[in-house]
Amino acid sequence: MVCVLILAVCLPAMAVQSPAEKLISKVPGNPVAVMATSGLAQVKPAFDKTFLGRVTADNNVRKFALDIFNQGLKLAGGDVPDANMVKEIRGIVTDVAQCPLLVGVGQLAEASGVVPVPLYGYLYIDASQNKDKIQALLTRFNEEVAGDKLAEIEVQGVKLFGPEDDQGVPGYWGWVGDILVLGVNDAEGLAVKALKSDTSVSIESLAKLPIHGDAFLEYVDYQKVLSLVTTLQQDEDAKKMMTTLFTRLGVTNIKTVAIRCGFDGANMVLDSFVGLAGPRSGIQALVKPVSSDLLSMVPDKAMTASVSSFDVPGLYDLAVKTADELTQGQATQMVDMGVGMVMAQFGVDVREAIIKNLDGPMLGYAVPQGVIPEAMNGGPVGILTLKDPEAFAKVLLTAEQLGTSLAQGQFQAGTQENEGRTLHTWAVGPLAMMQMVPTWTVVDNHFVISTDTSLCALAAKQVASRNKVTSLLNTDGFKKASANLPQSVLSLSYVDTRNQIKQVMSSLQRIWPMGAMLAGAQGVQLPMMLPSVDHLMTDLVPVCNYSNEKDGGIYGHYQGTGVELALGVGVGAGMGVAMPFITKQRSQTSEAASSSEQ
Repeated sequence: MVCVLILAVCLPAMAVQSPAEKLISKVPGNPVAVMATSGLAQVKPAFDKTFLGRVTADNNVRKFALDIFNQGLKLAGGDVPDANMVKEIRGIVTDVAQCPLLVGVGQLAEASGVVPVPLYGYLYIDASQNKDKIQALLTRFNEEVAGDKLAEIEVQGVKLFGPEDDQGVPGYWGWVGDILVLGVNDAEGLAVKALKSDTSVSIESLAKLPIHGDAFLEYVDYQKVLSLVTTLQQDEDAKKMMTTLFTRLGVTNIKTVAIRCGFDGANMVLDSFVGLAGPRSGIQALVKPVSSDLLSMVPDKAMTASVSSFDVPGLYDLAVKTADELTQGQATQMVDMGVGMVMAQFGVDVREAIIKNLDGPMLGYAVPQGVIPEAMNGGPVGILTLKDPEAFAKVLLTAEQLGTSLAQGQFQAGTQENEGRTLHTWAVGPLAMMQMVPTWTVVDNHFVISTDTSLCALAAKQVASRNKVTSLLNTDGFKKASANLPQSVLSLSYVDTRNQIKQVMSSLQRIWPMGAMLAGAQGVQLPMMLPSVDHLMTDLVPVCNYSNEKDGGIYGHYQGTGVELALGVGVGAGMGVAMPFITKQRSQTSEAASSSEQ
């Protein structure tokens, strides 16, 4: 009875090893880089619960993506691919992707054979749940691809296959238990030896990160990578220059990089750890801690917000000193010449008035359309901390005069007074047609800029008041999202994902019909309306993402739908919908192809 009680207490606390981590525990010695997945069979149930999983499973989204895909084929001048070939290729990819797999690169004592680098590679596929299908693929490969060039070889006492003539690059493939293993340039069979061993490898950097199903794991020994990059450089001067650059930038201080990616409810979770050999140096040392209290300058209606603090003057000095050392003093001369030209044009020292003036935290946030009556257009806001606001404003006013004289009527600078504060407006032809008028002002030691004049005025008012009652800090969404936030962070961002996606979809819905009509005029028939995803967002909640320093390294934490990451690079939102759908829709595409052939 006592034993049962002890187990009842202890078992919940025991970490469950994911399929990806089980594979990584069998990594051979001296790993340089390793990537592993737990396989679709393991990951899919959790992915299906996420927002992105629900989007890719939605019938309306599937139909929309299929229409886009087929029109894309026509636009490229191609026909629907052969149904049997498509089905076969996707079947192979799916059968392999169902399994946990690992790809790794390790370091050898010295280069061997014709390979000029002391590296070997290996691939593990855990087919314990799908061995018959993987074996069929292996047999087919041996018969149809390798053919008479195939040889049976023995590696670490295990009978495997390999090329009859390896041409100086040893290779093998075959089964070690339920693991299909492939090795390249691994003459000693180190990967096979690791799989046969009773011992397990524990990678400290990965062990520091929480587990959320391990859809993806990555580990990189940065020291080995830098050493190889430097060693392979034949020119001594180039090698010295590379070493100097790495040292100055603080890259040589990085020991390892580890990443875990998985799912939690409706969200994707990505945690990272950058292990350091000592105190932060180079660029890393220029990142300063920030406090969430700075978000008192952000209004409660913001749907996204971020805060960070970077030593911009320090970066400038580091860049000049590094370039100076690499160019034997020529960089300083070129910089001084450029600064002199700017001084002659603007009448100020650009280093003092701009670069060295940026001295403190930087904030950015976005307000959605239609939530603030005084600023219905919404838009982004940027806030910079300044050391000398007057000098910074003088540079901008001089730039306005220069821009007005050169823009030939396409740029007009003006001012508006609002509650005793001067708002400086920049009316640029194309932007003004889109109801975007960049506006800036100075509040105490802060520079505030927005794409909307009314929003800039409200932002300046919030900065001046720092009233937490009217700020993001006082909202229920932020309080819940920041409940587990570390006390000291190097960066912090807040995202109301549901509101953000709604805003993006609303904007796209307005412009998509016009784009579809333009495409139709060119013979490309696109759907006239985007599919709605509002019904898939009911459980999305605001989240906080951050990075912080502890345990000899820098931790990073991201939690969200993954869509906002794609939105950061523009067209990623559409690709995030279309690509998983294309992978998933084997049968429907094959049926469509068969019908067209008949």
